[in-house]
Amino acid sequence: MARKWSPSGHDLPRVTFVGVVGADLGLSLPDFRAGERTFQILTQVAGRAGRRDQPGSVVMQTWNPQALPLTAAVDHDVDRFLADELDFRRAYRYPPFGALIHILWKGPQADRVARAARFQGASLAAVAEAKGGTVLGPVMAQPALLDGRYRWQAIVKAPTRAIAGQIVQEEQAVIHGVPMVGVAIDVDPQGPA
Repeated sequence: MARKWSPSGHDLPRVTFVGVVGADLGLSLPDFRAGERTFQILTQVAGRAGRRDQPGSVVMQTWNPQALPLTAAVDHDVDRFLADELDFRRAYRYPPFGALIHILWKGPQADRVARAARFQGASLAAVAEAKGGTVLGPVMAQPALLDGRYRWQAIVKAPTRAIAGQIVQEEQAVIHGVPMVGVAIDVDPQGPA
């Protein structure tokens, strides 16, 4: 099948049926953007069926058929999805109504990484609380072991990027002070570690 690029995406002219298995699996990811990503993927994949003069059908298998990202994608209702998504983000202070900084601890010794993450996470939480922010975690990252390094993570959540930056900046010496434990700091993280 020849593929032709068009402004509205890949044009696959003879595709008349699209099946999506596990359409709701992305909703279980530990990422506040999970609903947005699921909605985008389903909308894109459904848009491949029935182009030009051929009718198309889409079937989605799901355990959660009432989930808004799925129903909005089925109904092609971008406005309803966006309104709900923005309400969710406003209520829980996720971007664009708050700021996030992801901190990832990693190293070759599981116990050393865990101790560093727990100690530094508690220190970050104390500073965050004083500045109107919070720290989610630290918890083991998934996967917990990657490339021979054990991983723990935390999210600094604050009303603004400036406050989130101040929280991490005040704890910079503590965060980077453990031998054999590396730390990665990601401002405005775009996904899970």
